[in-house]
Amino acid sequence: KSKSMTSAYAFFMKATREELKKSSSSMSNSEFSKHVSEKWKSLSVENMKTYEEMASRDSIRYQEEMANYALSDGEKAKNHNAPKTAWFPYVYFAMEERPKIKAEFPKMRFTEIAKELGKRWKICPNKEIFEAMAAKDKEKHEMETVASDESAAVNQAVSKDP
Repeated sequence: KSKSMTSAYAFFMKATREELKKSSSSMSNSEFSKHVSEKWKSLSVENMKTYEEMASRDSIRYQEEMANYALSDGEKAKNHNAPKTAWFPYVYFAMEERPKIKAEFPKMRFTEIAKELGKRWKICPNKEIFEAMAAKDKEKHEMETVASDESAAVNQAVSKDP
């Protein structure tokens, strides 16, 4: 697979990194990122245009490579119309419990909420309800997958006919 497109900012960042290496500056990554960000914001329109042109040329390169891209042996094309995967019981539980936790502890951070959800899931007395919801979703997913596979096969057969 070809290398993805490079943005104007990424080209600018690469050039700035090379300049700093020549000046033997020993910045940390976070300091470097802040430095590049400030320089990018203060960049003149003419200078920014050169990086945007580089990005535009790279975009054209990428589109040409993708037009000629062929899947290697054993690699399958992704079906973007395929149904989403079925949810696990915990997902249904979390969807129901998260608002309760947020109401109970409004200042709780996301990671703390996740830990609390885990604790509550371990002691949840009615897991069967969520497992039933997941089983129903799994059946629905399997039916949609079969239908999706059939329509993909039909579309592939139609596209091969002269």
